[in-house]
Amino acid sequence: MKKKESLVFHYTSWDIAQMIAKGGFKPSATGMAGPGTYFTTSAPTKRLNGAKWPSTKWKEALLQDCFGGNWRNRQNACDSVIVSKVLERVLDPVENREAAWVVMDEYRTHIQVLYAVRLY
Repeated sequence: MKKKESLVFHYTSWDIAQMIAKGGFKPSATGMAGPGTYFTTSAPTKRLNGAKWPSTKWKEALLQDCFGGNWRNRQNACDSVIVSKVLERVLDPVENREAAWVVMDEYRTHIQVLYAVRLY
């Protein structure tokens, strides 16, 4: 039986994206669902609040979606995207974030980094 995988996205600064592409993810110590690596299913091709990438409105909508009320302090946090494949069984939903998922540290080896793409 083939294992199901999902295509997921991790938005970050270009400097961090390059480090992840070279050395993989290092889980954050904190987050809405606790320690882990956070992803979204919102691709750069997806319209957000009616806006398309590369518009400023799209960037603001993505930051709001990912960081909630703290989005204004994270302006560089979506300058790039890491595109990855992850086994569906290790993706846990993040409460109150429709498109957000977390991979707990013990499942980090199930994350396959495909691409690092600079968006801005």
